[in-house]
Amino acid sequence: EIAKERSLAQSTIKSHLAYGIETGRIELTDCLSEGVISEIRDQLEKQKSMSDLRAFFDGKYDYGTIKMVIAGNKVGL
Repeated sequence: EIAKERSLAQSTIKSHLAYGIETGRIELTDCLSEGVISEIRDQLEKQKSMSDLRAFFDGKYDYGTIKMVIAGNKVGL
């Protein structure tokens, strides 16, 4: 909704959210459900790269969503 209202790409919004999560200004759980977070986290150590994660999930999650979870992991959320 925000992306459409401000004529921004969803990827831009998610990148900003990932930055906010990494810096501790935004809670990961305010952006994504526990189920999505858990599903991605379960694969973080098993997959070698962001591309591998995307391929594993077969497009279910975009790069921005994965970045947000990775950012949350960096700060221990």
